[in-house]
Amino acid sequence: MMAMRRPHLVASCALALAACGPSTSSTPPRPPAAPTAAKPREPVTPARWVIQSGAVERVGVRVDLGLGATLSVGAGGERWLERDGKLEASPTLLPEPIAAATRAAGGKGVLLVTVDGATYEASEPLGPLGPRKAPPTPLHAITAGRTAILGVSPGGALMRTIDGGASWKETTLSGARGTLARLALGPAGSGLALFAPQRLFATSDDGQSWQPLATPGIGAADVVPDVNGDVMLAGLEASAILRVGPLRLERVARTPRVGAHEIANPTARPLGLATAVEEGRGAIVGERYLELVREPGDRVDRWSLAVEPLGGAPELKPAPALDGCVDVRLIARDRRLVVLCGTKEAGNPPPEGKPAGGSDQGPHLRIVVSGDGGGAWKDEATLKADGEGRARGWLAPDGALLLEGGCKPAKAGCWDRQLLVHVPGQKAFARVGMPRNWPRLRSPRWTADGRKAFALGVGNGGVTLLVSRDAGRDFTSVPLPSVPLEDERAAPLAGARVTPGSLTVDDQGVVYAAVHA
Repeated sequence: MMAMRRPHLVASCALALAACGPSTSSTPPRPPAAPTAAKPREPVTPARWVIQSGAVERVGVRVDLGLGATLSVGAGGERWLERDGKLEASPTLLPEPIAAATRAAGGKGVLLVTVDGATYEASEPLGPLGPRKAPPTPLHAITAGRTAILGVSPGGALMRTIDGGASWKETTLSGARGTLARLALGPAGSGLALFAPQRLFATSDDGQSWQPLATPGIGAADVVPDVNGDVMLAGLEASAILRVGPLRLERVARTPRVGAHEIANPTARPLGLATAVEEGRGAIVGERYLELVREPGDRVDRWSLAVEPLGGAPELKPAPALDGCVDVRLIARDRRLVVLCGTKEAGNPPPEGKPAGGSDQGPHLRIVVSGDGGGAWKDEATLKADGEGRARGWLAPDGALLLEGGCKPAKAGCWDRQLLVHVPGQKAFARVGMPRNWPRLRSPRWTADGRKAFALGVGNGGVTLLVSRDAGRDFTSVPLPSVPLEDERAAPLAGARVTPGSLTVDDQGVVYAAVHA
């Protein structure tokens, strides 16, 4: 601030001296310059997005870039560059699924081809993408060779581009009959085109010209580029490899290996939550990342809300309603945000309408709510804080807040581990009906219609399943059957569905729970 005030102060002093000294000119003194307007703060958030690879990644698309470099593309839009024995990951994900890749014209850069034939060009394998180039009509059966890209039009025509998707031309296969079903090109430019019923054509010049090829009587079912770089015909009884000079098929016993590339990442780290999310200050809601950011340099605790579209620039929204919060926990569902604001133990003002002194002194928990995604905030309630640890909260689909770790101010303490619920529009918190052996609530989930809720209950007796038929106002305990993960009945509990200690409810209302052994 001093840097912005100094020019104004200097100008004022100069004018004062001129007014007190003898006049040397009839020109009237110039008015003082207007103060320089303060520049708006740049949005700042400690969040940093990092794509973490597993120890072994399975990829479906690979392209040899020469000089010992290989680009691999994952099903989720990941990119990895293997070079000189090292593996480097792209910091960004691709915008859509990739079906094939090849080197760009002149060997500079790489072409990425989507499942419908659109192309992206990147001057560097892991660098930013150029504009999307779409074919005249969506294509299927996409494949890429040395430099050409092939696809099949909705009308069954073979389409080819050699300029990175800038233009496409129909390629005629003399004598072809039937329906063009599948295409496969190899990195050297040899390839196969399979027509139904069982007619085969081959190329050795990247799809520029084709000739019919006899099938070896194996029940031709598909043509694929194998992970070894071969182009293969997959049959019902056996397989065959395409050979050149002359073009021919060589029958082999092995089946093609497709989409089974594996890359090992020696620097892989266990996946974990971001610090802000783990601490409760951050949340991912739909396609937005939210984080409560403490303002630096102030004696009073001040907070702002950083709102960042996934992959976009953050917007910093001041949240003066949170001033004085020593500890915060953010709970979000759609546009409704709730902040559990913990205040200092000493010097707290009593809750509104309460006299000072008595049981209301000590750490308190303010419930601060925004209904528009962080634009406007209001205090909804003040409770006494739990003396054992941080408060937890969950938002139901109807906006109701389930709260653990607080109690009504009239209570002398919160040692009875109450679980409270607050419904929007109501003034007071109500106590949630829980089993007598009051377990702590973990990982609550609601059905799609919001009427039923499920949670894991943790207590001295272990873990139980809690079920609510009134959207989370009352819970009953249900025995949790134990199924070892190696049991075939536990297939839905694979890591992709749930992680140990969590619970999910699918669209059909089926509950999946995973607990530590």
